[in-house]
Amino acid sequence: AAGGLGGFDLDDDYQHGNNAGDTVEVDIYKVTIMVVGAGRGPLVREAIDAVARVSAAAVNNPGGRRKALHAKIVAIEKNPSAVLYLQSLKHGDPSWNGGLEFDEYADDEGGQNDHMVIPGTSDVTVIGCDMREAVNHPVLQRMIQNPKARADIVVSELLGSFGDNELSPECLDGVQACGILKEGCVSIPQSYTAFIAP
Repeated sequence: AAGGLGGFDLDDDYQHGNNAGDTVEVDIYKVTIMVVGAGRGPLVREAIDAVARVSAAAVNNPGGRRKALHAKIVAIEKNPSAVLYLQSLKHGDPSWNGGLEFDEYADDEGGQNDHMVIPGTSDVTVIGCDMREAVNHPVLQRMIQNPKARADIVVSELLGSFGDNELSPECLDGVQACGILKEGCVSIPQSYTAFIAP
C-alpha cells in the first residue's frame, strides 16, 4: 500500500471519538506475525508490545494521516505444557485478544474480534504443533492456501546452546519450505552463528 505503514496492506478505517468529542479517523494496516517456538510467551508479549508502540507513534503523527497496525499473531509451540500456559494467557489477558475480553464462544483461530478492530492491538492464535509439520494443522493449512493470510514477519529464538541447537535449522527450514510465509517475509533474527571463544 503506497504511503502505508511499513508496506503492510490497508485493512480498514477506524473512527473513534477523542476526549474533545471530535471524531478521529485511523487507517489500520494488517500484519501477520508468526512466533515459532513460542515457549511460555515472551516473544509473543514483545510482539504485542511492538505493535502497540509502532501504532502509538504512527497515530500521533502530526500533520499526517493517522495510521496504526493490527496484528494477527500466530504462536506455534509443540510442548503441551507450554501450549496450555499460552492458552491461559489468551483466556485471561485482553492484550492477546485485540484489547477485548476473551469470547469463549468465538472460534479459536484468532478471528473472534473480526467485527471490531482496535488500532494498535493484536489477536493471538495459539497452535500446538511441531512446526516441521505445519502443513498438517488445519489453521496453518488455511494460511498456506490463502496468500494474504501468510506471515509478514516470522520471529524465533530457537538458538539453543552450543552443541544443542534445538533443531533450529530443521524447524525454521520447515516453516520456510511449507509456503506459510509471504514473499519478502522478514525473519527475526535474520541469522546467527554459534562459536567457541577462548
